[in-house]
Amino acid sequence: MFNIPICIIFVHTRLSRARRVSENAFGILANRWRILLNRMLISPDKAIAVVTACCVLHNLLCSHKEAKRLYIHEDLVDQENTDSGELFPGELYQILNTQ
Repeated sequence: MFNIPICIIFVHTRLSRARRVSENAFGILANRWRILLNRMLISPDKAIAVVTACCVLHNLLCSHKEAKRLYIHEDLVDQENTDSGELFPGELYQILNTQ
């Protein structure tokens, strides 16, 4: 096959994991704050304010243990077996793909 240096494989694995984390985070935001699912027909300044408000509300809800339990259930996001690196997709992709 190909002789790909181990450092390239390592970087690719880390970038892939970072992409999954950011996709999960945005998926949670968009699933909870529906304004993020569609194109916003507002000025860029207002769009920045809307996205910032969604992020602040998300962080506030995640910072309290009881609120987090109600806000994000663990089956919603991808889970990864850290020993094998196997990824188990969450329900989020199913929810977003049916809309």
